[in-house]
Amino acid sequence: MISDNDGYYQDLDEARGWDEIVEEEYRDSLRASREARTAKNRAIRKEVEKQLKAAGIQKPVREIRGAKVEVNCLTCKSAFTARVADRKRGWAKYCSKSCKAKKQTNWSRF
Repeated sequence: MISDNDGYYQDLDEARGWDEIVEEEYRDSLRASREARTAKNRAIRKEVEKQLKAAGIQKPVREIRGAKVEVNCLTCKSAFTARVADRKRGWAKYCSKSCKAKKQTNWSRF
């Protein structure tokens, strides 16, 4: 009588186990190399920032995304800045959520 631990199925179980072990070791090695690269890049970036600061060179300030325009709120008539793209979409009509809520049609019931 053949036991469950002998023969073909035992070999398959062992092979499947080795596959999982090898795959796990491969993932661990990838993770370790990625962490090493990240740490190295972070150290280089810090050193460059330190050298630039010592030389008196400042990072340029990034420009704000999208052109801005002054708009008056439809409810309280106060001026606020809005993006041009938002105005083209029909947004940016109110300076705040509370002003928009006041302007809605259901506001008069409360």
